[in-house]
Amino acid sequence: MDDTAFKYNFRVSRSSFAKICEKTKDLAKTDTNMRACIPLEKRVAIALYALGSSAEYRTVAHLFGVGRSTVGKMVLDFCYSVNNNFKACISSYPPSPEDVRRIVHGFEELGFPQCYGAIGA
Repeated sequence: MDDTAFKYNFRVSRSSFAKICEKTKDLAKTDTNMRACIPLEKRVAIALYALGSSAEYRTVAHLFGVGRSTVGKMVLDFCYSVNNNFKACISSYPPSPEDVRRIVHGFEELGFPQCYGAIGA
């Protein structure tokens, strides 16, 4: 798929996707005598697609040719890996009361009273 479609589907650019894969190498599995493993890139793609869309795991599973429970496991594993490997990049949670006041005040100055956060595309 082209770069525009890639970003639309996975919500990150190809270069960001590569960096995420590099940082979450602990998700990689090895082949067994019974079956070939799902490659790291596919694991990350499944997790990003599932987290970035409103699609049910059943739909994601069908799109990627894996089982529904596999999608759920990959999403959880991905979230744990991101939490462990991106700690330095993620701000602390829960925020301090002063942080909450500062953020709410900033939104209020922009014309959004009693707002703590916003999500946009």
